[in-house]
Amino acid sequence: MAVTAVAASLITPLAATPASADPALQCQTAAQIFVRKGDTGLDLKAHEEPEIGNPVWAPNRGIGFAWEGQMRTGPGGRVYTITPGGEIHKFRWNGNGWDNGGVRDVIATGWNGWGDAFARNRMMIDARGDFYGFPSDKALHWWRFDESSRKWTERIIDTGWGDRFDMIFSDGPGGIFARTTDGKLYRYQYDAESQRFVEYGRLVGGSGWGQFTDVASVGGGIFYALNGSNGQVKWYRYLGEGNWATDAGKNVGLGWPADWLIEGAPDACQILNYTPTPPIPALSPNATAPVAAYQGDDNLLNYFFVNSSGRLTQGRQRHTGDLLLVDHQDLTGYDKFTGEVGVGVYGDGKLEIQANGYEDASVRGRGQTAKNSASWTAAFDELGGRFVSAPVIVKDRDNLLVSFAVDSSGALWYRQQLVLWGAPVAGKFGAWRSLGGSGLTADFSVLRNGDSIDVIGRYTDGSARVSRFNGTSLEAARSTGASDVVGRPAAVVHADGKVQVVVRRSDNKIYTQREPFAGWQPVGSLVAAGSPAAVLTASGSLELSVRDTSGLVNTTGQSNPALPFRAWQVQDFTEAGTDTTMINLRGGDILLTWRDPMGEIYAYRGSFGSASARSAATGLVYTGGKTTS
Repeated sequence: MAVTAVAASLITPLAATPASADPALQCQTAAQIFVRKGDTGLDLKAHEEPEIGNPVWAPNRGIGFAWEGQMRTGPGGRVYTITPGGEIHKFRWNGNGWDNGGVRDVIATGWNGWGDAFARNRMMIDARGDFYGFPSDKALHWWRFDESSRKWTERIIDTGWGDRFDMIFSDGPGGIFARTTDGKLYRYQYDAESQRFVEYGRLVGGSGWGQFTDVASVGGGIFYALNGSNGQVKWYRYLGEGNWATDAGKNVGLGWPADWLIEGAPDACQILNYTPTPPIPALSPNATAPVAAYQGDDNLLNYFFVNSSGRLTQGRQRHTGDLLLVDHQDLTGYDKFTGEVGVGVYGDGKLEIQANGYEDASVRGRGQTAKNSASWTAAFDELGGRFVSAPVIVKDRDNLLVSFAVDSSGALWYRQQLVLWGAPVAGKFGAWRSLGGSGLTADFSVLRNGDSIDVIGRYTDGSARVSRFNGTSLEAARSTGASDVVGRPAAVVHADGKVQVVVRRSDNKIYTQREPFAGWQPVGSLVAAGSPAAVLTASGSLELSVRDTSGLVNTTGQSNPALPFRAWQVQDFTEAGTDTTMINLRGGDILLTWRDPMGEIYAYRGSFGSASARSAATGLVYTGGKTTS
């Protein structure tokens, strides 16, 4: 960044590029800046060369008086005031005067605190008209006002902003510049439609940004920064990817005092053909995904799946005395779900369930209102995403739920349960954040591994890899050495933290290996047709299940960790319509479950005999069958 002598000693640039290097910029004839002066009068200033920052201004216009509280500007000439009493008043400047003769439109009440001087730099409006701000809970909130229905929608999309930042201002649709309390500048890009942070926390200004008392953004990376201590206004143009125009930071105005509140029209400039919103991937209905199973602390089993009508169904064991007596209920409110259901357990024992939708590739979630129950919140929460995979939920080391999903490029994303006022909030998740990468398929699973989380997935090159999630990023993947994996890998974590992976390979045989991944071990000669399921028993031995080419469920395992795998054995002679699921049960047994082609649940309890009686040939005894209501 090339700046004037005054700015050069104060602001550390990261990269500079000639402004002409980005021909996609398009601006209106002049960029309008609304100025609320110290005497509460409102002026309109118009910068006539916003593209290159020459100090050419149209004559100043006085357009109002007695503008109390805090002023914000939106697209299309919208101007808002937030009064000290917490009302939001909307006006619209049409270029020649005010619509409705300047009569205010009260669009909200109860926004207490936002009209105070403290909130001056803590709220912004983007080029779409969406509001962003961080109130006393220090979290970043997003609001949208629907002018037709006159209803507000609110989301909390990130936390900790009030601790870290003291100013935010917009950059086009969803673009956020955020200034830290020590004067550094970061950029974020939020997409409200997919609920993703397309860009998160890119450092774009090294130091010195604390000199500015206010900033007016006009979109397209262009903004005007007011240094109230000397009355200078500086023009900046951000080009993206951390780059600035070489002459960014030059003076375009003088004599603007610190008590002026300046707001730019956020849609005056735009980058043509810039679409931060990802496309909606094409998904198909899928009611044959594996069942998600969970046993509550009441020892009753819960089953979750998407049925043939596209609804999310809960099956709940009626009492502990009968494994096969299961009550069903459809959770109404949405009927275009697809694939597997993600299940997470909050710290208070209540469940969170999430699934993807084939119509809009948007994840929807719902929470239990009481643990160990069939009672749920009134409606599904729309969680966005635009993903090709089902969501997978796991609890992290802080006892918070984290949801993972894969996009159409094979990148992994995550969304974490929110903490507000020092306490976790059930049912509230921040925006999706990218973990990067490419080539990961929808065939992945996530496991808690001590204080860490391991992601095990199949990639488009046929490999199976294990990656560790450290809370904000993925560590380098650990390769298992295969290049012909078919379907979803299964995995378990041993007591020493080593991951053991189980896969079906291109010869349709089942193989396994344990870290440090020295080589694959075949598990018998069964020809499989589905993806395997695996569970680690209380004794540390591995149990497996998979469908064969006739659709029958087969199992094998180790009678103890030192023994080889037993011969594969058919557990039920009814064709399975889904792959299998295996989970540990309280007391040391395991559950094996699947659904048949008609959607009926099958459940088997696997139990060992006495440890002293086990041999290579003996193993789990499975009892169960088709469930009934």
